[in-house]
Amino acid sequence: MSAFAWSTMSSGKPMLTFRDGRPQPLHISVTHGGGLAGAAVCDHGPIGIDVEHVDTRRNLLAIARRFFAPEEHAQLAACTPDERLLRFHQWWTRKEAVLKAVGTGLRGGLHVRVDAAPDDEGWREVRLGDREAPLFVRDLRT
Repeated sequence: MSAFAWSTMSSGKPMLTFRDGRPQPLHISVTHGGGLAGAAVCDHGPIGIDVEHVDTRRNLLAIARRFFAPEEHAQLAACTPDERLLRFHQWWTRKEAVLKAVGTGLRGGLHVRVDAAPDDEGWREVRLGDREAPLFVRDLRT
C-alpha cells in the first residue's frame, strides 16, 4: 500500500498527500505537450515545470500581444523570425513554470518578466509583485 496519495489544490495544481489527507513535505509540478512529459519534485519549496511543443505555424506576435507585457511584445517584434521562435517559447515556458510554482497557473497572468540575465549556473531571478522573496527559473533542454 502506498504511503501517499494525489490531491488537487483549488488552483488545479497537483499536490502529494499522505493517505490520511495531510500534505506531504514534497512539492511537485507536472507538464506534458507535444509528445513530451515531465515531472519535478522538490523538498524545500514550491516548484514549477513546463514543456511546450514548438509550432512554427502559430502567430507568435498575436499571442504575445494578448498575453505578454507590451515591452516583451515589442522585443519579439524586433527579432528575426528564428530568434522570435526561440525567445517566445523560452519566455512562455519560463512564465508558465513560475506561475505553476506559485500555484496560480496561467490565470496568474503572463505579464511576469522572466528575461533577467542568468547567473553562472543559468538561473534567472523572477520577481512577482505580491511576493517578498524572488523565484528562480532555469531553462532545460529536452
